[in-house]
Amino acid sequence: GVTDENALNNTTSTEFTSYEGPTYNFTLTLVLDDYGSETAWTLKRLGQTLYEGGPYQDGTNGDVVSTNFCLEQGCYLFRIADSYGDGMCCDYGEGSWTITDPNGLVVGSGGEFISSEQIQFCADETLGQGELDKRQLKAFPIPASSEVHVIWPEASGQACVLDAMGRQIQCELIQSIQTTWNTQKWAEGTYIVQWCGESGQTSTTRISVVR
Repeated sequence: GVTDENALNNTTSTEFTSYEGPTYNFTLTLVLDDYGSETAWTLKRLGQTLYEGGPYQDGTNGDVVSTNFCLEQGCYLFRIADSYGDGMCCDYGEGSWTITDPNGLVVGSGGEFISSEQIQFCADETLGQGELDKRQLKAFPIPASSEVHVIWPEASGQACVLDAMGRQIQCELIQSIQTTWNTQKWAEGTYIVQWCGESGQTSTTRISVVR
């Protein structure tokens, strides 16, 4: 054999931090448009990229790409970009993206943007509480731009939206645990969502629209 001329470099070491708390499985579902090579995304926490994807192949309009995120407790920033500047929908295909939480509820979705769009969402202990989590009125993303998702305490009741002056914008019957409202025609500002369930339970939350 050959004599080792430097015995001081025969070992190495590294440091890492282990996490022993609960984890939560989120899922990103991408529906690609005609130009997948223009699409790329990142998932970050505290500025550190944890997951990323893209670019993809062209000519794959309608193809579905799913990615699972195993996340510890905390808040995360998802950003998706189109390098050409025409989004994922709808000039060259019907592309879209959706993130769902461990309960299968939509955390955020989109596809109709120019260069990029992003949302922030959080993983915490309430995701594992099943029915307890469903009894809380939640709205996201906040602030909203083109749409807002609302999770109702019950799958039935009535909801009304008021503007900052207390004027009624819309009212509708609720027949599912989650509703998505298109906010593109709403003026920028703060809105109040009032909900009353068939059981008599009431709940209120605020949402804001910013573009």
